[in-house]
Amino acid sequence: MTATAAVSSDQTAEETSRSRRHFGNLLSGNLVNKGLRFVAAAVLARALTLDEFGVFNVGIAISGVLVVATSLGLPEIGTREVAVSPGQASDTAGRVVGGRLMAFLPVAIITCAIGSLAWPGHLEIFAAAMLMGLPMAAAADWLARGMEQMRVVGYSVAVGGAVAAIGSAALYLIGASATSALLVFAFAELVAASICWIAVRSSARPRVKLSGLSSMLRQSWPIALSSIAIYSYLANIDTIIMAGTRSTAEAGLYSGAYRLFLAFNMIPLFAAYAAFPIISRAAHEGRLAEARVTLSENRKDLLCFALVTIAVIELLGEQMLGLMFGAPFRAVAPTLVLLSAAVGWYSIGYPDGYSLVAEDRSRGFLAGAITASVLSLALDLLLIPSMGPPGAGLATTIAFLAAAAVWMLWRGRPDRSTVIVIVLVAAASAGALLIGLASWSNIVIGSVTLAIALAGCVMRISQHRARRRTR
Repeated sequence: MTATAAVSSDQTAEETSRSRRHFGNLLSGNLVNKGLRFVAAAVLARALTLDEFGVFNVGIAISGVLVVATSLGLPEIGTREVAVSPGQASDTAGRVVGGRLMAFLPVAIITCAIGSLAWPGHLEIFAAAMLMGLPMAAAADWLARGMEQMRVVGYSVAVGGAVAAIGSAALYLIGASATSALLVFAFAELVAASICWIAVRSSARPRVKLSGLSSMLRQSWPIALSSIAIYSYLANIDTIIMAGTRSTAEAGLYSGAYRLFLAFNMIPLFAAYAAFPIISRAAHEGRLAEARVTLSENRKDLLCFALVTIAVIELLGEQMLGLMFGAPFRAVAPTLVLLSAAVGWYSIGYPDGYSLVAEDRSRGFLAGAITASVLSLALDLLLIPSMGPPGAGLATTIAFLAAAAVWMLWRGRPDRSTVIVIVLVAAASAGALLIGLASWSNIVIGSVTLAIALAGCVMRISQHRARRRTR
């Protein structure tokens, strides 16, 4: 091995290790956050009627749509620029925050006005959703990620989750409504955003200036469209469709399964976030081969996570729903099993897609997102009115599969290890579909999936130990 190759190998190993540390910091904070928000959701599911819980989740969806639709792709471009040019972080922060708020405020006000006319008697829901979205639009989590301060991001969201849980418990004691529950969550987002800004202000105090914003927008428009497309099939648009075509009570039941599904999806999301600044810097320095080694290693780890997740949901999904949200939610266990297959495809596909943004190949990310969005919305409108929650679960799974296929193919012909990963996820997904749609035995299929998952985990642990011994 030449000296140059040895340095490259050492650098790749160090970057892979750093990516895993970042992932650990993001995961630990968000495990606390998601766990506490699950507690909050479980408390609210008992404090509110099913109709009120459905309205509350519609408000959450409205808030998310507002934030995603007005982000303009600026956080991703900002993260990349901060990773490559940390000395310009203050100027980048000013442009990103200024641009996002200029988009968010007028759109949110117009949405409140139109929404209150289209859904009479619910102005306070739209107003609370706007208040919840405002601190998210002004947040600095993207900035901290670009500076590789993942511990700050993890800590801020953990505290936000604690505020949501404490506030929800207080509402349970004094009496809750959908509006008051949304206001509690809005305050939690404000606390999380404030902690993040306080932590990064010494390194990147934002200088509000709009010069250079137009250049960022020219780079970010594919990401902006991708974000909107992804939200249409990742978040709660199907909840809104279900509330309109079925009932708010059924939307409330589906929201329980969907919240659990979203919690599992945070693993591939944070894996992508953790690797993003490292891949951005490698791409800027012309070291794409090394960056893709990091992606390949992460994909194998995420395969193990995906198989374990599918197996656990197949075996224990009904009990998990009943324990967390109450007995009525056990009815949507087949839907949760369907959604577990979507977790598998998201786990192996999203980090590949998100890394395309880091490599300044954002149109590939857009292609996958648009493909999945069109499929998801069409299938939601087709399947939800007749099938209810299972239709939404099936639509989401197909959309995630389509996105993963486009993102992975955009990188070129998959190598042997990637093909093996795809085959294993496809097999596990087929088992989930048989349980969710054809009522096959969850014990048999779940046990087989779990055995394969555990074998894969043992193999990966052995490989990691062998690498550490050779360093």
